[in-house]
Amino acid sequence: MKTVVIGAFLKERLIGSLGLQCRSLNNGLAGWQAVDVIVDEVYRKQGVFTSLAKFAFDHYSDEMDFGFILPNEAGRIAVERSLGWKNVDLIKTLSLDQKQDDFPLISRAEFIDDLCSMSMENKKIADNRVYFLRDKDCMRWRFGKNPEYNYFVIKIKDSFSVGKIFTDPDSGRRFGDIVDYGCVDSVDLMTEVFYATILYFQERGINNITTWAFPETSVYSILRNVGFIESMQTRFFCLKAFKSELHYLYDLSNWLLVEADSEVY
Repeated sequence: MKTVVIGAFLKERLIGSLGLQCRSLNNGLAGWQAVDVIVDEVYRKQGVFTSLAKFAFDHYSDEMDFGFILPNEAGRIAVERSLGWKNVDLIKTLSLDQKQDDFPLISRAEFIDDLCSMSMENKKIADNRVYFLRDKDCMRWRFGKNPEYNYFVIKIKDSFSVGKIFTDPDSGRRFGDIVDYGCVDSVDLMTEVFYATILYFQERGINNITTWAFPETSVYSILRNVGFIESMQTRFFCLKAFKSELHYLYDLSNWLLVEADSEVY
């Protein structure tokens, strides 16, 4: 995964930064994801972000098919107003808020916590949608070497989920996130993986679990059958396609995104 960081300086003082990560889709397209957008609060609302973003995407436009960002409400407003990017849609988080007692016993699930040595890719049952690929090296980098969170994998044959436990620094309450998953061709195996992941969280006293899944997909049906419902927790998906034939990317029904596609998870 190619990553670049661009800085905005006032004389010798760094007043803003913007990171770009090159991401590949399962259909061969390449896009730049804007990450770690930071502007010194003294210089906010003075065009620093706009200048950074325009320089970055003008400079690297020949290397990409599209640009995108997964911001909160404030970020959505900034990219729409400053860059003219389109908000594709609102991504609603699915949440399981109570303990489930009727799960089948999953005895063949494998637990992996050494993600630096794992050799899996995040291939999915995509239901004819596009999604961001993570090869073996990227999986190790994204999850095994993450400086902020400790991730784990629940694996059954070639299907797996990636999860983490998050502790709220204010309340001390713990939450579970299913941030990614991989499954080649078996909905039944993926169902077992999700059951095993939920059980892993619940055995550790964590009953509030979140993930992303989009309507009309196999994973969405699995999770809704388990008991997940749409919550108030949301992100936005803002995008700029640089070729007219790629305007289908502006339709969220053509996408399959997971929490790990946003750098905050």
